[in-house]
Amino acid sequence: MSSLSERIELVKQHDAEKADLFKALVDQFKALEEEKQKIQQELELSRYLCEKQLVDLKVKAQDVNNLQKTMDCDPFVLLLVDGDITKFLDEYIKRGAPGGHDAARDLRNAVYSHFQPKPNFLLDTKIIIHIFANIAGMIKTYQDSKIMSDPVVVRQFLQGFNREHALSHFIDAGDDKEAADSKVKGSGDSSYAGFFRQFSLTTQVCSRIVLVESVPFATKFSEVADKFEKTEFKTIFRETKIDTRRLSFRDEAAGRSRGSPPPSHASPSYASTVKHAGQSQTDVDLTKDMTGSTGPERPDGRKIYLNKDGYRVDKDDMLAQFEQLTAQHDSVKRELSMAQDTARTYYERMLQAQSDATRIIETVVEGDRFVLVLVDADSVPFVDDFVAKGMIGGEDAGKHLRIAVEAYHKLNSNYHPDDRIIIRAFANVLGSWRTYKAARTIADELVFHQFIAGFNRSHPLSDFVDAGSHKEAADTKIKANFELFYRNRHCQHILFAGSADSGYAGFLSQFSRPNEVNEKITLVEGPAFPFDLRKVAQGFRYTTFPAVFRSSKIQLPVGQTSVMTGLKRPGPELISNRERPSPTTVRTGIITPPTPQSSSGPVSSRPVVLPPIILNRFEQRIDTPLQIDKDYMQHLYQNLKLCNNFYLKGYCPYGSKCEFDHSQNLSPIQLDTFRHKARSSSCRTSFCQDPTCCLGHLCPRGTGCNINLCKFAPEMHNPDTTELYVYNPATNTKQQIPPA
Repeated sequence: MSSLSERIELVKQHDAEKADLFKALVDQFKALEEEKQKIQQELELSRYLCEKQLVDLKVKAQDVNNLQKTMDCDPFVLLLVDGDITKFLDEYIKRGAPGGHDAARDLRNAVYSHFQPKPNFLLDTKIIIHIFANIAGMIKTYQDSKIMSDPVVVRQFLQGFNREHALSHFIDAGDDKEAADSKVKGSGDSSYAGFFRQFSLTTQVCSRIVLVESVPFATKFSEVADKFEKTEFKTIFRETKIDTRRLSFRDEAAGRSRGSPPPSHASPSYASTVKHAGQSQTDVDLTKDMTGSTGPERPDGRKIYLNKDGYRVDKDDMLAQFEQLTAQHDSVKRELSMAQDTARTYYERMLQAQSDATRIIETVVEGDRFVLVLVDADSVPFVDDFVAKGMIGGEDAGKHLRIAVEAYHKLNSNYHPDDRIIIRAFANVLGSWRTYKAARTIADELVFHQFIAGFNRSHPLSDFVDAGSHKEAADTKIKANFELFYRNRHCQHILFAGSADSGYAGFLSQFSRPNEVNEKITLVEGPAFPFDLRKVAQGFRYTTFPAVFRSSKIQLPVGQTSVMTGLKRPGPELISNRERPSPTTVRTGIITPPTPQSSSGPVSSRPVVLPPIILNRFEQRIDTPLQIDKDYMQHLYQNLKLCNNFYLKGYCPYGSKCEFDHSQNLSPIQLDTFRHKARSSSCRTSFCQDPTCCLGHLCPRGTGCNINLCKFAPEMHNPDTTELYVYNPATNTKQQIPPA
């Protein structure tokens, strides 16, 4: 009996343990289910973040691509030449201005031919050529070597070079030993070998910098040069130094074939792809069999657990389902961990992309920032005290201008202490020194050339360029540099000094903005803005540098005799016959003008007779007085549109397509009246020697004119007429007119 009771007690205890186990399992199932739902929510959130970060990553990549496209806007190749080391072939130099023009053209074509095969070369790439040399030393070298004896030929070569293209500049660096080096490098801190070593820190060949070898590289430089791409322009530059110890009339070999360097291949681009985490398995309701109800109680009070179908839950089944649920729970946790790792990877890559984009932007925009100063020195002349002091005055002018620009730029909101200041002044040097000499500011041409050399020596990034004597030469160079650097992201600001030339009004209007001020451009006012430019200037910031630039145009001293009262009409032997030329055949005693067929076939014409060119002792052009018919003058203004070219030059390049009248038969006094009307428009220079020029070289208002507001230059008012000459451009000779 006792053994049976013990067995019953054991069974009761066993059932109680089973019931406790079932209850614990059900509680564990519920906890696992809750944790599973929580993990699934976190998994969905991780997937959402991954997708969002992937989108952000693509946006950042697009921003970088857009930035790269912006970088490709207005691309240019910069050619820097140390003219003290690398010299053009003698054939170019000996030909003067035509040789300079051909040298610049051939050099530009050679640079283009070198870069054109490269895969990353863009067709709209501009080529900027800067050559720096000690001009005085270069002239002496050519004279000592007996290559040439006339220094004028060398200066004509420089003018021809600068005239060839608006972005071709041959600049006098001054007579310092390292002047050209400092200009090329932008600093004077080391030799070329030491300077280029900073760009060759890797084992790969630097293809962004190409070294042009003419004279063989020095030993120390050759070691560094192997780290860069190299080329030669044998048909342009000398291969040997100029020997000043003996005669050097031998011709350099100019026809040797050039080996074209193999086109460099673009660096491979790398694209990273991120593998997405796999989607989780289809969720199964693992506890659908474990959500049963509580069954009837046993006699001892313990509960019996049933599944949803009413069957009693077996312990082994519950253990198997528990293991399955645990395995699936572990799988979900692994998927969550993978998703979190993927999200972390995407996030890290997004941060890296943001960092790269920021670094690129900082490199593109913040690196190598500069302020550009463009000066039309023909329009805004430097203070006389600077010019009169020659070399020292040029240095002082460059330094004072740089200090004034830096002080002004510090007031800008985008000022940065590392901003560089690039100064480029352009002028017709021949016309400028004549003007200063006529104004008695300088005694001779040498003083002005020394002023230019001193200005260029004042800083490696200060350049005074001789734009040549061609009309609009300085304007063309300034406009080309203005347009090139205005859209350059490194260029923070442009200061433009050209206030006295109304011709810039139309050019500047394209940069003005409606109802707001263009903060990137500042107009520097020297002489007062003319009317047309004054209206355009309202769309820009403007300032003055009175310590550097004149506030008025150069005033020439008035001669002892007024031009309108003391200058007599030349005698009949000096006056041209002003018969109206026929549309097809013209007569001249000076030049043979082109005809409309000159571009396509041979020209058939007779010489054109033109008025004589009268010059004073400063070589300023003096317009001879004319007899005019006032009634016919009024008739010209009201009714007729006569062709200036046809009647005053003897030819019209437009022929029958010309919109002006060729049909009138003018008498000599009517022709003089028409010429007087044409002279109401100002010529670009008072030193014009163009025999076909029909524009005015003297202000018709005389002494009663307000010079500061007049469209005629100051030197075109009341010039000296004490000594007058008749100039013949065909023979380049002058004949003095006897005083009245």
